[in-house]
Amino acid sequence: MILFYAEAGPETGSGHVMRSLSIAEASEEKCIFISFGREASDMVSARGYETERPGCADRAAALVSLVTGSGASVLFVDDYDISPEGMQRIKNCCEAAGCLLVYMDDLFRALPCHVLVNYNIYAERDAYEKLYAGGELPRLLLGPGYAPLRKEFSEAAIRKIPEKAGKILISAGGADPAHISLELLKRIAADGREYAFVIGALNPDKEEIYELAGSRSNVRLYENVNNMSELMSEADLAISAAGSTLYELCATGCPALTYVLADNQKAGAEGFAERGLMEYCGDSREEGSGKLAEKLLESAASLAEDKERRLYMSTAMRDVSDGKGAGRILEEVFDRKGRNVI
Repeated sequence: MILFYAEAGPETGSGHVMRSLSIAEASEEKCIFISFGREASDMVSARGYETERPGCADRAAALVSLVTGSGASVLFVDDYDISPEGMQRIKNCCEAAGCLLVYMDDLFRALPCHVLVNYNIYAERDAYEKLYAGGELPRLLLGPGYAPLRKEFSEAAIRKIPEKAGKILISAGGADPAHISLELLKRIAADGREYAFVIGALNPDKEEIYELAGSRSNVRLYENVNNMSELMSEADLAISAAGSTLYELCATGCPALTYVLADNQKAGAEGFAERGLMEYCGDSREEGSGKLAEKLLESAASLAEDKERRLYMSTAMRDVSDGKGAGRILEEVFDRKGRNVI
């Protein structure tokens, strides 16, 4: 049995839960999810997995209690709020229970664990060796090859690049706290292009978005999406918040513009831009939502006319992520007989 602890919410977004779900989907083990918030529990239940909602406010204490006697072979922790002291308590408990502790990291935190996964394009071993200097270095699974995407992304076909991009996909993440979808929609004109908006479960502007979209014949809205790879494959280019979605776009070879909503996204967005894989259009907190929306649409219009650049992006992106990262993580966690490798 595998335990997953991850949270979601208006500020946190849904990425932590979604990548945990991708790993669970790739596993043949029984998977149980732990969360303290209703949003994460609802997301997990909708996918058919069992959830636990601890009553204890001390997250580390709650996880220790749930691991003890559970028979779990692995615990995945994907949360920014647990302290190093709390993680040490969890690790001690896991070792006593014969359970492997895996931490999903974005922020270069030197937390006690057996295995650390950072699949971001900027993840480097040297940085972790410095962080853990004088302590116990966990087994490191680093780089986009470990990006835990859903199974659908491992089967994406090679795309054809049109002379001009006529179909634009827009994904602002599960929560969209900067209201980017709404600001983009306000500024979309009848320019001959089609715009497909993926509306996250926690988007605060749904009512206004649906009202505005009703007056725009070139706009389509998608909610509760279970075929994201298909939408990406049909799009000629995408506008996306930074995060795990960028690795999904890579797996489908969809040229993209990206922007930042939070501190943990900036290094990834800049890393993609430095390699010429995507265009980074700015930080919503610095630019302001309206100004950023204008910049995104202007950049999208320019990229739509540049076939050569889109072709380069698409080809290079496919070399970054192949959609099989979840399986690779599980292969590193379990041996061939299905036992954890603690």
